[in-house]
Amino acid sequence: MNSLYRAVFIPIFLIGFWVMNAPQVLEAAGATQVYYSAGQNTTDHKTGSPLRVSISNGIATFSVAQTAPNMGVGDRVTYSGNQKVFISGKISQTQWNVVTVKGGVPTDVTNAIVNSIRHEFDSLNNAMSIYKGNQSSDINHLNTLDLVAGNYVLNIPLYYDTGPEYFNGGGISAAILIEYFNTGPNNYIRIYTPTNTASEVNLSQRHDGKWNNQKYSLIFSPDNNSTAAIRTYVPYTKIDGLQIKIISSNDGNHGIEASYIDNGWVEFSNNIITGQILNYASGISIGYADTDVDAKIWNNLIYDLRGTAGPGSSTGIIYGSCYNISCVSGTGYIYNNIVVNTPYGISNNSSDATIVAKNNIVQDATVGFYSHAYNGYFDPSSTNNISHHKNDSFNDAPGSNPQNNTVVSFVDKAGKDFHLSPSDNKALNKGSSLIGDSNLQISSDIDGDSRPSGLSWDIGADELAGPPRVLDVSIAIGEGTVSGTIGLEGDGISCPGDCNETYSDGTWVTLIATPGAGYIFDSWTGACIGQSDICSILVDSDQATGANFAYPFNYSISNSGTSYVTKTNGDAFTTNTITKTYVIGTKQPVTLSVSGQPAGVTPSISGQNCELTCSSVITFTVSPSTPADTYPIVVTGSPLDKTTSFDLVISGNPLLVTCRAVPAVALLGESVTWTADVSGGTPPLTYAWSGSNIPGNPSPDTNPFSISYNTIGQKTAEVVVTDADSLETTCSASAQINFDPKYQEI
Repeated sequence: MNSLYRAVFIPIFLIGFWVMNAPQVLEAAGATQVYYSAGQNTTDHKTGSPLRVSISNGIATFSVAQTAPNMGVGDRVTYSGNQKVFISGKISQTQWNVVTVKGGVPTDVTNAIVNSIRHEFDSLNNAMSIYKGNQSSDINHLNTLDLVAGNYVLNIPLYYDTGPEYFNGGGISAAILIEYFNTGPNNYIRIYTPTNTASEVNLSQRHDGKWNNQKYSLIFSPDNNSTAAIRTYVPYTKIDGLQIKIISSNDGNHGIEASYIDNGWVEFSNNIITGQILNYASGISIGYADTDVDAKIWNNLIYDLRGTAGPGSSTGIIYGSCYNISCVSGTGYIYNNIVVNTPYGISNNSSDATIVAKNNIVQDATVGFYSHAYNGYFDPSSTNNISHHKNDSFNDAPGSNPQNNTVVSFVDKAGKDFHLSPSDNKALNKGSSLIGDSNLQISSDIDGDSRPSGLSWDIGADELAGPPRVLDVSIAIGEGTVSGTIGLEGDGISCPGDCNETYSDGTWVTLIATPGAGYIFDSWTGACIGQSDICSILVDSDQATGANFAYPFNYSISNSGTSYVTKTNGDAFTTNTITKTYVIGTKQPVTLSVSGQPAGVTPSISGQNCELTCSSVITFTVSPSTPADTYPIVVTGSPLDKTTSFDLVISGNPLLVTCRAVPAVALLGESVTWTADVSGGTPPLTYAWSGSNIPGNPSPDTNPFSISYNTIGQKTAEVVVTDADSLETTCSASAQINFDPKYQEI
C-alpha cells in the first residue's frame, strides 16, 4: 500500500516541483538558519504590557525581561502592528537574537510596541503538514520546499505548554509526515526540543532521561497498521530529544521511521519512545527502499513495546527493513542506546545492510524464533554491547567485549527510571570511548551530561554524572550584577543576592557580568579569568569566580618607596611622593588619604588636586615621643579606592636630660656635685661636661661629676649627652659659691 501511495501520488502532486528543483550535487556552505517553533500557545506569552522592543544588527532588546518559561528559539515576535521577527538565540532575558521569516537580518527599529510573542505553529504536525494550517513551506514562511536552492537549514523547536501533542489517525503513512523537501548535507531539517537556558530558551523543554509529563511529548494513536508517529521520506533529517508514546491495537506501528530514502543520512538522538501495544511495533525503524542511506542513532531510550496479546515481534531499533525485494544497503551507526522489555532489541533485517553497534544495552528481550536481543548481521567493529533475555540465556551481543546474560542495575526499573544505578558494575565505566569515533562522535548523554564523567565511558544512553558541583560568584570590585543559568537548586545565579548554585557535574554554565550605573566591566577573577563579560565555564569541580567593575575613568597610583626618619628631641620630618597616573576616561580629581601611621606622626599632603598624570607629596611630622619601629602605610585614592603601600621606618628613642647642682649654694672649697638626670635614649650613653672652672682637655665624662671651687661667684656647668642612636641633647645648671663665714675678717 505504501509503495502504491508513493508511485501514484507523488507524480500527480509534485512532478513539476521535482523537475524544476532537482537535487544539486554540491551543497552550499554556511547555510541560513530558519526557526519556527511549535507548541499549543499561539496567542501570546510576552512579559510586560506595554512592552517595547528595539532591534539593532539582529539583536532585540526588550524594555522588560521576558520570563515566560516556554519562550525561546523559533518564537515569533510581532511588533508595530504586523512586523515580525523570529527568535534565533538567547543572550539574556532582555536581549535575544532575532532573524526574519527567511533567516535574514531584520531592519533596525527603535522603541516599537510589541503586540505578541508566541509559538509559530500549534503542533509539530501543523508545522510539517503540506495539507493544512500554516506550514513551514508556505507563502508566509519559506515559500519553498527546496532547502538546497535556498541554502536553508529548517529548525523546528518544540515546546511544552499545556500538555502533550495528541495525534489520532495517520492513515497508511504517519501522524507527522516529512516529504517533498529537497534537502542536502548542509541543508537539513532539524526537529528538536531546545535545552540550553543560556542560549536558546528560558526553561529546558526536554525530558531529563526519564519520561516527564511537563516536557514536550507526542502521544500517537494510529488508525491503521504500519503507520508511524513521525515518518520522513527525505534524507538529511534530524530528530532530537522527543518523547513519543504509541498507544495502538494495530500492527507494525513505529515511533520514528525513515523510509523510501535513496541517498544521504538521517540522525535520531536523545529520544524516549514507549508504548501500550496490543501486538507489535517498533521504536525506530529505517527501511523500505533499495538504498544506501546511513543512519546515526544514539542515546535513545526505548521500552515497553512488548505486546499485551503476546510477545510478538516488536523491535526497539530496526535498520534495514525490506519491502518485497527492496532492502536497505547502507550502514546504521547505533551507539549508546537502551532497549528494555521489547522482544527484539536491535535488529538488522536486510542481508545488504550493515550495523555498527557500540555501547548498547538490551534488557528483557525474548528468546525464540521471532526475537533476539541483537538480530542479524553486525559489523565486526561493533563493541561493548550488553545483552539480556527475559526467560532464558542467549549469547547474541555483537562485536568485541560483549556482555551476555547480563543484568544492568537501573535507578528504578519498575518506576521506568532507566538511569544507571551508582551500584551497577556492568555498564558503569565499561563502555568504549566514542569521542574520536570516525563515524559518529558523541560527547554527551541523553540528559546532556558530558561523557565520560567517570574513569571511562558508561554503556547505554545514560552517563552516570559525578557529584553535584558548586559555583560561587562574587562582585569582587565595583558595582554590577552577574547572572547565570539555572542550577540544581532551581534558581539561576543572580548576584548580588543569589551568588551560589549547585550544578550537575560537567555542566557548562554561562555567566553574564552587567555593570552598574556609571561603571564598566573590567575583568574576572578565578575560574573566568581572561574571558569577556560573557564567561562560559565547565563546572566539573567546585568553582569560584568574581566580577570586577570599574568606572569609565580609571587611574593607578604608586609611591617612591620606603620613607626613613631618625627622631630628634624636636620634630623630625620625612616625605613620600605619590604618583597618580591617568589610564582611561574623563579625568577627575583624585583625593588621597593616609592610614597606618602611629600616634605621634602627623601626615600632610601637598598637591592633592593636581591634574592627572601628576604627583602629590606626603610629609610625615614625627614627634620625639613616637616609638621607633617599621610602620606599613597605605595611601588610598578616591574615587575607586585605588591603593599603594610602603613602609615608614622610624629609628631612635627620645632623649630627655635635666641637670642639677648639689648643693646649689656652697662655700669655698666645698665639693659641688653636678648630675644629669636622663630619661629615654638608647644605651650606652656618653657624657661631656663643660663650664666654670671645669677642665676641658679632656672633659669630665662621668655622671654625676664633682668639683670644688676656690673662687666665689655663680658657677655654671652643662653636659652633652649622646646615646647609641647618636641622638644628642644638652642641659645646664648653676651653683652659688660664697666665702666661709668663719674666715671672714672682723
